[in-house]
Amino acid sequence: MKKLLFVLMFCMVSLIVHAQEVEHLQFMGIPIDGKIKDFQSQLSEKGFKRQSYSNDGTRKYNGVFSGEDVELHVAFDKQTKIVYRVAVLIPCYRNSDIAEQKYFSYKNKLEDKYKAYPISIYSSIYENNGIKLEDDIKKGNLTSLNSSREWSSDEKKETCIFISKPTVYRYFEGDTLHFASVFMHSLGNVGTITVKTFKIENIPFSIYGVKYENGLFIIYEDHKNSLNIIEKNKDDL
Repeated sequence: MKKLLFVLMFCMVSLIVHAQEVEHLQFMGIPIDGKIKDFQSQLSEKGFKRQSYSNDGTRKYNGVFSGEDVELHVAFDKQTKIVYRVAVLIPCYRNSDIAEQKYFSYKNKLEDKYKAYPISIYSSIYENNGIKLEDDIKKGNLTSLNSSREWSSDEKKETCIFISKPTVYRYFEGDTLHFASVFMHSLGNVGTITVKTFKIENIPFSIYGVKYENGLFIIYEDHKNSLNIIEKNKDDL
């Protein structure tokens, strides 16, 4: 009995460790991972040109993204040089209506690409049919569990898309072996893509010499590398 229990415990630990091996979020097919030098080289191959360095651990690039002239802000850890976030700034001239139109356009395209649905849908599936959902994950029928959440007001609109790989892990309660699904913000989290409008009051920015007051941000943030930075900063406290 003790030998059987040891084998089951070993299987449980193996599954949990496997679940923690998450992939990295990608930007234009480039994993948001590795040294900034290598990441920059791959951006250059896609036509982006570096504009500046910054002491706060970011670099700016100009180039074309989804048919638009944009400015990229790539963030990396100042010590390890590991990239963890890419922010795409899309100018929308002086008209906030254009920014709103582009917001809905990119929001819909991203949700369609990543098959991201409102979190409430998955909550309903899990509560009403949890066993089937877990079976699908274990059999490999469900390879992603992406979801989206929107915040909206008259002045600002924002949608966050959670890119997740569903996992199932085992745990014991007394002598009984259970299964549990793991959702976003957990072991299966790969990263987030945030789409949001913004407006700069009285201080228009410029790209290629043209000034703008309204714009759109699309922010790609890798979960694992961002979490590593947070944990490392905690160690300094």
